[in-house]
Formats: sequence, C-alpha cells, structure tokens
Amino acid sequence: QNENKYRIVKEAFSNNPKVKIIRDNSINASKMFDDEYFDFVYIDADHSYESVLEDLEAWYPKLKKFGVLCGDDFGHPTAVGVIEAVTKFAFDHKLPGHFGEDNQFWFVKV
Repeated sequence: QNENKYRIVKEAFSNNPKVKIIRDNSINASKMFDDEYFDFVYIDADHSYESVLEDLEAWYPKLKKFGVLCGDDFGHPTAVGVIEAVTKFAFDHKLPGHFGEDNQFWFVKV
C-alpha cells in the first residue's frame, strides 16, 4: 500500500522542479536541510511519545524565524504520545501551543 502511495505522489510531482521527494525516515530527512531553511513544516508520523518529540526537536531548528511547525493527531484517542510530546516540547521551548479543529496543533518560531 505504501509503495502505491509513493508511486502516485512521485508521478503527481514528476514535472514540478520545485518539489523534491525524499524517501527516508523523518530524522534522516531533517539532516538534509540547513537550519532556518523552511517557512512551514508539517509532521504526521509515528504517534509514540519518543518519536513525536524526536521529530519536533529535529524539525524545529529547520524553521526560519516566524516559521510554523504543525502536526496532526493532537487529541486523537489513539495518539496519547502526541499530546505528551507536544506539551513537553511547548513547555521546554516556552512556546504557546495552538490547537485547532480536526486534532491539529501548531507553533510559531520566535
């Protein structure tokens, strides 16, 4: 199933030179970019506390000032690890967390 999704995405963006598809795990992919590279990062991956916290810590430095780090499943019944990791990350970085409809969360880098 993932192989088919990858093929569909790859085909959809094959003629777009602004899109680079990276097929790797999130932490390895984050190392391919300089700090302060992105305006926007969206995380939707493993729901375990450790993995979510690791993703947040890996991708937050990649944001430019006032960049937005977003994610999914904050408050979803099967994603207690997301809630715990996002809460710890916000506390540790002294960031106000924002939470919206459909279990979305986001931070603005200051």
